[in-house]
Amino acid sequence: RNIEAPCPNDSPTMKLCLAFLFALCPSSMATSKLHHHPVSSASERKLQTVSSATLASAKADILVVLEDNRNIRIAPKFVRLGFHDCVGGCDGCVDLANPDNNGLDIPIDAIEHVYQTYAADGLSRADTWALAAFTAAEDSQDPVNPQFTFPFTEIGRVDCPSGDYKGGPDRHLPPG
Repeated sequence: RNIEAPCPNDSPTMKLCLAFLFALCPSSMATSKLHHHPVSSASERKLQTVSSATLASAKADILVVLEDNRNIRIAPKFVRLGFHDCVGGCDGCVDLANPDNNGLDIPIDAIEHVYQTYAADGLSRADTWALAAFTAAEDSQDPVNPQFTFPFTEIGRVDCPSGDYKGGPDRHLPPG
C-alpha cells in the first residue's frame, strides 16, 4: 500500500504515525483473527481473555473521545502515546518526568475512562493505549478513500507492576 496516502490536512505527522503502525504491527494486520497471548503476572502465567464485543465497545468509546477532542488534535497524541508506551515493552506506563514524554498526560487523561470502563472485562491499560493508537491512526485517514486498516488482533499486554502508569520506568530510545 502507498504510505503517501492522503490524511486529513495531509499531515506529515500522521503519515509518519501510519508508517510507524504499519511497520510495527505487520503480524496483526495480516489476519483478522483475535489472538490471546499468555502473559506473565507477578506470580503466575495466565491467559488474558477479552471478548470481541468488549474490544468493539472500547473502540467505539475511543472513537467518541477522538470526535470530542478534535480541537486539540488528540489522534496523533494517541499514536504518540502508543509509541512511547512500547519503547522497552508495551506495559501501560510512561514516565512523565522524562522530557521526551512531555504532553503525554493529555492522551492518558483523555483515554483513562475507557480503560476504567473495560478493565473489569480484562482489557489492560497497555491494550487500551494500543487500541487507542490503532483506532486514531485508522480514523485519521481520508474517510472516502481509506488506505489502511488496523485490525486489533493481539491482546494480553500486561500493565506495569507498580500501578503508577504516569511514573513508569524511565526508558529512552537508543541514540542515533
